[in-house]
Amino acid sequence: ARSKHCRVCNRCVARFDHHCIWMNSCIGFWNIRWFILFLLMHCIICFYGTYLIFFHLSTFIAKHRLWEAHYFSTEGKHIPMDYQFVFKYLMYHQATAMILCILMICVGLMLAFFLGQHIWYSLNNWTTNEKLKFDAIESTYKSEEYQEYFKELEMRKKKEKELKSDKSDGNKGKKEKKE
Repeated sequence: ARSKHCRVCNRCVARFDHHCIWMNSCIGFWNIRWFILFLLMHCIICFYGTYLIFFHLSTFIAKHRLWEAHYFSTEGKHIPMDYQFVFKYLMYHQATAMILCILMICVGLMLAFFLGQHIWYSLNNWTTNEKLKFDAIESTYKSEEYQEYFKELEMRKKKEKELKSDKSDGNKGKKEKKE
């Protein structure tokens, strides 16, 4: 059944996909388009924010001429800045922007994956609820315990058939002796 009663909302939802805590609503037949649009907009916002932070950091690097800077090693060698030291410098002087940038990249990638997953489900006419149930059923059938159970069950059936055939062969022999 594609319709399901949501325990959180306490209502029935046609073509139930999942209950979304971000939207505080069930996602189903009537609002899956809006949910996909919601994910798309948040992906765009995260990647646009990442772009703006990269732009801010690149102007900071250019303003402080970090790529032209040099430092002295413990041996006294004159060494030009590399990516590692620029990253450390930015983490010290622009920690908020760097952490926010890393966070937005991670969240944007997760949202992009989630968006792709829901687009794939929509194109294949699946729901998250159905996919999770099918995966659980499939993993149950592939489990070793399940396979062992059915092997044992097949062996029992074979033994029962053999016993029945032995009994029927034994009964035929008794009938032949009586005649």
